[in-house]
Amino acid sequence: TVTVNVLDNGDGSLRTEVTGNGRENIKFVNTYETKPVSVTIPGKKNLEGRNLTDGEFKFALYQTNLNFEDPVLIDDTITHDANGDFMLNLGTWGEGEHYFVVKEVIPEPHAPGIHYYTGEYRIIVNVIDIGKGQTSYTYTVVKDGNTNVPIVFSNIYRPEDQQLVIEGTKNYEAARPLLTMYSRWVCMTKPVSC
Repeated sequence: TVTVNVLDNGDGSLRTEVTGNGRENIKFVNTYETKPVSVTIPGKKNLEGRNLTDGEFKFALYQTNLNFEDPVLIDDTITHDANGDFMLNLGTWGEGEHYFVVKEVIPEPHAPGIHYYTGEYRIIVNVIDIGKGQTSYTYTVVKDGNTNVPIVFSNIYRPEDQQLVIEGTKNYEAARPLLTMYSRWVCMTKPVSC
């Protein structure tokens, strides 16, 4: 037990006297913690050749290491609205850098006439302490070595070539075929009357 006495010095000031066992081990320890922050990033889907349908395409989000390797799937059901807008919910993170990759989910078999974008976007999220236990984040998007690019997946729709098959029957009559065929040929190729 430790007792702290506050005494009046008689001159307007105060002093303390600490008595009891263990008074030399008294420590006041304060801790400071920050709250994690929820990270969301917008994206866009474009389709050249026809209008988009709400939810027509899907995207997969992965968490990775700082070299964008060893991906761990977070969500592969992300989709867009009829205008092509979508939101990546990267989760809730504390201070530090966090790394992600987003790709389009390419179905097998492909949708008829659709040519898919097969690249990926790399995302670096930096969560920082802004004081009073609160955090904020900034992010950088990297594509093909270019930084601070928007996340835009662009596909192309081209109708597939259709093969037209015409079927018919050829009838051949045996009566005087050479004369008949020659006469018709002469009539079609030479300006004479038959």
